[in-house]
Amino acid sequence: MQHDLADGEIAAYRELGFLVIERLLNDEELDDWRAAVDEAIADRPDRRVPHRRETAEMVQSMAPEHRSGFEYYSNVFTQRMFLGRTSERMKVIVCDERLARLAADLEGVDAVRLWQDQALIKEPWGHPTAFHIDGPIFPFDTPHCVSLWVALDDATLSNGCLAYLPGTHAEQSMRNAAIGRDLGGLFRENPDWGGIEPVFCPVPAGGAVLHNGFIAHGAGANMTHGRRRAMTIVYMADGATFDRADPTAWAGAFSWTADERARYRPGDRLDDDEQFPLLYRRPSAEPATS
Repeated sequence: MQHDLADGEIAAYRELGFLVIERLLNDEELDDWRAAVDEAIADRPDRRVPHRRETAEMVQSMAPEHRSGFEYYSNVFTQRMFLGRTSERMKVIVCDERLARLAADLEGVDAVRLWQDQALIKEPWGHPTAFHIDGPIFPFDTPHCVSLWVALDDATLSNGCLAYLPGTHAEQSMRNAAIGRDLGGLFRENPDWGGIEPVFCPVPAGGAVLHNGFIAHGAGANMTHGRRRAMTIVYMADGATFDRADPTAWAGAFSWTADERARYRPGDRLDDDEQFPLLYRRPSAEPATS
């Protein structure tokens, strides 16, 4: 595994908001990740999150506008979140300290916790992923958030590789747009970004892209007959606190159980070692305090 970063790579990440690593996994590791992800998804064919089954009856019960949006989003990619909670094999992958250290080094923080993991698979002829920002979706107060996106198949211009608007992370914009049919929504929310040329990041299977939580990014459609599998892990700096007044109102609330939603109030530290395990701390660093 390629998990040592050069100073130039760290500097480029902090300037641009993303970093491509052409070969993160070796062939044996790639085979293991593919098998583990496929196995974990097969065990949860109709559960985006472990506690929520998405039945046809549930979809039909939605208001027409919500059902339409859900159906479009479901054809953007097959999404399975928190595979590390339902698969011991995936837990080993998700909690790899070497990967967490990449996030800590890029953001210049002493320790990072797991926020979430998710498989994102663009099925054949899957819809494009509209430009959006992760940070406004995540209900915590730190700008030091990193997504690791690992290609399990070659990610190409033809099948929906990631694209970034370089430097937009510096604004920490909270003006977001949904991942839906409106591919230009983010640019109406952030009109100054309309002239930024996107950088497309094709990577071979086993390669990866790491990006800051506030970088604007999206992906093209999958215009091929093959799947484009990717596995992602999201890290947040240790010491982050919950920053939403209503835990049921933020966009990702469906991914928490009712007990988890009831547990948090604004300012509460997200340091539950079961829900948000500490994955890496520099040996010389002291634990974060409130």
